[in-house]
Amino acid sequence: EGFCYLNDCVLAIRHLRNFFTRVLYIDLDLHHGNGVETAFYHSNTVLTYSVHKYESGFYPGSGDTGSIGEGRGRGYSVNIPLKNGATDDTLNQVLERTLGKVVEKFKPDA
Repeated sequence: EGFCYLNDCVLAIRHLRNFFTRVLYIDLDLHHGNGVETAFYHSNTVLTYSVHKYESGFYPGSGDTGSIGEGRGRGYSVNIPLKNGATDDTLNQVLERTLGKVVEKFKPDA
């Protein structure tokens, strides 16, 4: 799903997994990275981190803070939904407050 014919990010991450144990995927797109998140929702070797707009009626309508993964992947999906009107300063503040903690805890190889 999403705006791509092939989910090239998923293919790239699967290739990276041949060489690296833990891969961190960072999605700073306007839309939730639901395709990549879904592909790795049950995985504890790929952590998806998505900062995106999240409002009623806005595509794809997924990516709330409760979407954290399932099974072995529980806790390996991080969603930071933003309301309409978020600015570059908002994004910078979110990244400064959260991304370092995610990296420190997950300890990605790539």
